[in-house]
Amino acid sequence: MKPLRKLTPKKKLKKRFFAEPKIRLLIDVAKMRSSKGVSLRQCAEACGLSHPTLYRIERGASPSLEAALTYAKFMEISVENIWEVK
Repeated sequence: MKPLRKLTPKKKLKKRFFAEPKIRLLIDVAKMRSSKGVSLRQCAEACGLSHPTLYRIERGASPSLEAALTYAKFMEISVENIWEVK
């Protein structure tokens, strides 16, 4: 009888079936936040996001829809004025 072979996890598919939209910052949200006198950690706590997530968003990473809406609401500006979707 042959010994059992270890099962290895299948590799993730690299091909995506739906293209993710490209999101680009239109304004410098970090400057806008700091002009309000709010630190990154204070903003993250008020938004309910982690500060590393907020840091990445302010540096141009594509946020989730929920994070974008929450952050825009906190900054008192519409999402369309912060991000451009291509």
